[in-house]
Amino acid sequence: MALAPLYRQQLDAALQRGMEQGLQQGIQQGQRLIIENLLQTRLGQLTPTVTALITPLSALPPQQLTPFLLQLSQLENSESAIQQAQHFIVENLLKIRFGELDEQLTARVTSLLALPPQQLSQYLLQLSQVSREQLLARFPIASP
Repeated sequence: MALAPLYRQQLDAALQRGMEQGLQQGIQQGQRLIIENLLQTRLGQLTPTVTALITPLSALPPQQLTPFLLQLSQLENSESAIQQAQHFIVENLLKIRFGELDEQLTARVTSLLALPPQQLSQYLLQLSQVSREQLLARFPIASP
């Protein structure tokens, strides 16, 4: 009978973790819908690359996401707006991870955007685990 209280305690802890995970997933899904709707409103039809960028954005905490949304809301609906949005999002995700961007990091934005959308999304989601040196090595810039 001594196992029953311990079992109940472990079960309660597991249920609590499950509820917290569910709540976090719900928050991220809500953020994802907000970002997607904002981008569709500002840019019209979303490209696969822009759609892939929504997932890493939705993983940001609110204090980092809010300035993003404010700046994205100022985009003009034009032919170049999608490319501007893509560069803006990747540059700012790099800025959040590494601080201010220098020429080396800025030069990698185009290389990152050249990845297939699914790979781009996964790479940006794992950015917190990537060092500056790893990023620079993964995306070398060809010498002229």
